Order: sequence, then structure tokens, then C-alpha cells
Amino acid sequence: MSWKTHGFDFIPHGGGDPATTHRCPGEAVTVVLIMEAVRLLTRSMVYRVPDQDMTVSLARMPARPKSGFRIDNVRRKPG
Repeated sequence: MSWKTHGFDFIPHGGGDPATTHRCPGEAVTVVLIMEAVRLLTRSMVYRVPDQDMTVSLARMPARPKSGFRIDNVRRKPG
């Protein structure tokens, strides 16, 4: 009852600078995995993005495209 907020005090894994404050211990690994996934999708593969409903409702959590995001005809980039 006596708790008072000071910015990032009540964020479970912190919200400050990763070098000086508490952050999620898996954050660095997650960032590297996302970077590798983006690299694979943009440089090492070719695929087709079919027509889909990309409408995003901000009233829903998580906010995401209505159709999700689909790709097909995925294959390794030649060369």
C-alpha cells in the first residue's frame, strides 16, 4: 500500500540500461536469435507472400495481422 512508482520500478525484468540495471537474463540470446531469423529470411531464402488480410486491431493483445503472416514456396536461395 505504500509503494510509489519511480519510472521502471515495477517492470518485472527491468526497463533501464542493460549494462547497469536488471534485465531479462535471456534478452541477449533472444536478440541474437531474432537477428539470425531475419538474416535467413532476407538473405538465404526465397519465398512467396500470398494475399492475406494484414489488418491489425490495436484493441487486441497481442496486436497482430488478422491473417497472421503466411509465406509459402519457401526454398533456399540459389548460389
